[in-house]
Amino acid sequence: DLDGDVVGDDPITRDVDGAEEIILGGSGTFGATTVKAYYADFDNWYWENSYGLSVSYEADALTFTGFARRDSDVLADLTTDRADQDSFGIGVGYDLGGGAALKAGIVDSDWEDDTIFDAGITMTF
Repeated sequence: DLDGDVVGDDPITRDVDGAEEIILGGSGTFGATTVKAYYADFDNWYWENSYGLSVSYEADALTFTGFARRDSDVLADLTTDRADQDSFGIGVGYDLGGGAALKAGIVDSDWEDDTIFDAGITMTF
């Protein structure tokens, strides 16, 4: 718990009523390829900024996706040995029809130095 610690001249508290964030994002589809990107600028006690990019490609019932994201941590000296947390991932989806799909992905992240795998069925009603 970092509540009460000090970064520079500012005490860390869980009271983030004065926090502000501005997020700009967009996407575009070019044939079978969709590109999405965002940038977020934060004015709070923890984050400085975050940005990411993903690219998806559809081939019949299959969709392949890759992404990269970076989060800048203003409390790096208190929480980790890094000022930037990078995450990279790839995934695949197979459309079963009727709103159901099989999906799987793997992410390598600096957050806790994890590599995470996930697979399952999604349903849209």
